[in-house]
Amino acid sequence: MNPFPIGIIGCGYIAQKFFLPLLSASADVKIDMVLSQSARKWGAIKSSWPQLKTTTDWDKFLRADFKAAFVLTPVDSHYEICDRLLDEGIHVFVEKPPTTSAEETLQIAQKAQEKSLVFMVGFNRRFSTPVLKVLDQIKEDQIRLCLVEKHRPSHQERDLAETYREDLIHQIDLLRMFCGELTPTGTTSTQIEGNLLSSVSTLKNNTHGLGVILHSRESGLWQERVTIIGNDKTLQINMFQSVIEIDSEGNKPIWVSQSNNTQLDDRGFREEINHFLNCIKMNANPLTNGFEAAKSQELQEQLVALNLPQARNGK
Repeated sequence: MNPFPIGIIGCGYIAQKFFLPLLSASADVKIDMVLSQSARKWGAIKSSWPQLKTTTDWDKFLRADFKAAFVLTPVDSHYEICDRLLDEGIHVFVEKPPTTSAEETLQIAQKAQEKSLVFMVGFNRRFSTPVLKVLDQIKEDQIRLCLVEKHRPSHQERDLAETYREDLIHQIDLLRMFCGELTPTGTTSTQIEGNLLSSVSTLKNNTHGLGVILHSRESGLWQERVTIIGNDKTLQINMFQSVIEIDSEGNKPIWVSQSNNTQLDDRGFREEINHFLNCIKMNANPLTNGFEAAKSQELQEQLVALNLPQARNGK
């Protein structure tokens, strides 16, 4: 079977760290062309992947013989790029967040549906090994508390709205996957000169479950955890290293990464790429399609809005 032809738009960190290594090594796909608005990074691309064809010309890119494209550019460009690709009859995989708003994402999702094209959003944590292990252990209506944490050891020049849109959308999406549809109840944050230092958001579902999101930019190291409590046990995911079950008999490892390269093997990038390609092959709807992504974005926007009265009062 001939490799499936694809195009890639964007050659920044996410492309060089995850997608180019995986896609260029796959026997199932052939990268026809890489498009970037700037040629500044072509040196790094060519040194690692000299076989790739590159261009800064949209028309030349669209003349290449590919059927699907991976959009790996900054979020502000996503809507225009995805809209144009769908108009060209091209299946689209776009990194999160898919657009700058739930409303824009719904517009793209509806266009993809009307054209019978696959539109998938890259929420890699849904496809990561530790998350998949936990899905087999506990059901949505058994969860009483789901605590999702994301802490980083460095400050960013981002306010709460941008942080929730760009960074915490992963955690919001995970909460929805584990707990079902949620109602936001509050968001509290600390900010200095408009830049977010830490935040706490709370949510609830209709089966007596609570969700909490904790975030800090002043941690001692990179930390990302999910703690799920219910059904007389606790499950803890240490991204992307292990899953532990805690009950009255003590701690029991459910899964421990055996990979020397968790960046590629356990983070879910390989699995989400395969899912996208399989959906195209089977004419199926992706797990993280545009309509599903828009629900996570809508929840993200609601959580941010709950913090606005505090921000206006300078708290």
